[in-house]
Amino acid sequence: MSRERNELPKKRVEGLVEAVMADEIVLYDERAGTAHALNGPASAVWRGLSAGLTRRDLAVELQAKFGGSGDAALTLALNDLSRQGLLEVDDAPLLSSVTRRQMLRGLVAAGVVAPVVASIATAHAGGAAVSVQSCTTASCTGNCIANKFCCFCAVTAEGPNACVRCPTGGICNASTDCPSGQICVSTNCCNVQLDRHPTASVFGFCMVACTVNTVCIGT
Repeated sequence: MSRERNELPKKRVEGLVEAVMADEIVLYDERAGTAHALNGPASAVWRGLSAGLTRRDLAVELQAKFGGSGDAALTLALNDLSRQGLLEVDDAPLLSSVTRRQMLRGLVAAGVVAPVVASIATAHAGGAAVSVQSCTTASCTGNCIANKFCCFCAVTAEGPNACVRCPTGGICNASTDCPSGQICVSTNCCNVQLDRHPTASVFGFCMVACTVNTVCIGT
């Protein structure tokens, strides 16, 4: 492997706010108004970009920690980070959709958790979305964030789950339809009925995004 091919690209710093949650990382892109939730393997790659490692070193580290092909996991993660504009200029061509699917299937077949960069459009969420909390299992049970019983895990219009709280706002098809500090979710745990035409094509409700600074009454 040549020196050039063994070098890792640099992660973008300007315009990004980083929130660390255990083994996962959420990045808020102030330029694009988008929050990116990185799972364990993707977060390991993100951390490795500033650890002075070579591409070979990081691939070995990924394989030791998560199993499967470290090279495939690294390539997938870098591809997704680059596609979302989270890296400095990277000369490596993006993977085709077919190649990406094949690499994902290879990792899944080996029983390995593939790196995932899940993105939520929050163009109108402003500063309140900087530390929006991601979550795994949608549920109306509170405590989505430790010691914050008023926050629950909901499915967002953009795909990944996020922690939100009552009350609901208006109906929406995307988070860009919602007021500042709110995101569009399909899970309604607030028992609020909104008047709308029965054939209206809407995704769900605007709800307040939970952050590390959210205060629940009684806590």
